[in-house]
Amino acid sequence: CGTFNGDAELKFIVQWISASLAGRNVVYHTFYHPTLSNKIQDFAHFSHSNNISTQQLYDALMHLSSRYGVEDSANLSEDQRQHEHYPETLSELRDILEHTAEQQHTDSQERI
Repeated sequence: CGTFNGDAELKFIVQWISASLAGRNVVYHTFYHPTLSNKIQDFAHFSHSNNISTQQLYDALMHLSSRYGVEDSANLSEDQRQHEHYPETLSELRDILEHTAEQQHTDSQERI
């Protein structure tokens, strides 16, 4: 899909956040891409297991977007988009969420 410069992981996250805010379930088809399907299932399991809220996911996505800059991807030519290496969106979001949880745990220990 060409949306979001072809980043299917980002497309999934945006749709998941939107559906969550609307109180709807997501049925996401990866159309014969088992690697993407596994990544999404793993990320969903991680999110549910760690009680990640929609707000936390949105905040992590905003943090990730600040690393790359929207203007950078918007100015890519079609040829560059086809050959550009996109970030591992789900992996990077998971890292951000884990770091945030660790920081919150550390902060709560310091208050005792």
